Amino acid sequence: MNWQNEILKTHTGQTGFFKQIEMEQTKTKAPFYAGDPVEVTKEKYNNCGIVDEVDEHLQECKVNMMDGKWAWFPMTELEHMQDPDVEIECEECDNGTVDGEIVCFQPASNCCGGCFRPEKCEICDGSGMVTKCIGDIIEEINTFEQIKF
Repeated sequence: MNWQNEILKTHTGQTGFFKQIEMEQTKTKAPFYAGDPVEVTKEKYNNCGIVDEVDEHLQECKVNMMDGKWAWFPMTELEHMQDPDVEIECEECDNGTVDGEIVCFQPASNCCGGCFRPEKCEICDGSGMVTKCIGDIIEEINTFEQIKF
């Protein structure tokens, strides 16, 4: 490879064969693979997702984000998630409580709708948050987006 280094000294910034040699020498092995759960550490956009595609030459990854968006990010703005489980709000309750049994002695014609005794949600155990795998969340979003109304 010494002859290539000598040629590149005089042909840096060229196109074609010399550009290909330069790219091969500067290319690093991608630290991310398709299917890896990653966290985006960009200043204005802090979210997580799953890597869909990897472009080793541009050092970028296409990420399927948890908020339903797809975006390309430089590898320097991505970090591997140690744990693919994320904590999200429980969809079945309101801050850990659900409406329980009706405790009312008024006739149905005089119903105000506020006679339910609040009970602890069994899904989130009253915390209001559940832990789900990021892959399951993204799959649910993709399934929902495919449904045509």
